[in-house]
Amino acid sequence: HITDILLEAIDVQIPEKLGHSKRVAKYSNIIGRAINMSEEKLKRLYFACLLHDVGFLRIKADENYQKEYFKKHPAIGYEMIRPINFYEDIAPFILCHHERYDGFGYPEGRKGEEIPIESRIIAVAEAFDAMVSETSYKVPLDFDSAIQELQRNAGSQFDFWIVDVFVNNITPEHLQ
Repeated sequence: HITDILLEAIDVQIPEKLGHSKRVAKYSNIIGRAINMSEEKLKRLYFACLLHDVGFLRIKADENYQKEYFKKHPAIGYEMIRPINFYEDIAPFILCHHERYDGFGYPEGRKGEEIPIESRIIAVAEAFDAMVSETSYKVPLDFDSAIQELQRNAGSQFDFWIVDVFVNNITPEHLQ
């Protein structure tokens, strides 16, 4: 119930992202299952996906899209979740979900295998959802264009292996 309350609060805080966390969880599950993650790891990944943007709850709504504040949400979310026993093992995944495979992400500039695999999965799933979902500030890409964009950024922004797994397991029907 706590997770549901937090999800609802995130959706109220950022109406443009309504349902975003659940879609990220769905896309991440496709990757997790394709790489044969254990049920326990899939469960942790699921909760990390649902709460990956929880840090926005401590950022004023009108500051959410200002880069200096936006870039703080992974660390803020990490600090919010880490003390809660039920969530403490997913806190690092939340912290690292905006790290880039090439080391130019944030908040710590981790790269490659330094980034937890769960965070690398969330990064791909979140980017895909952002590209194909309608928001008030952009026109969504079609399925094929979003896939091409992920592939173009594989090895730099994203883990190339995770992109490959996603591309080989996602279908347009998954967008329904």
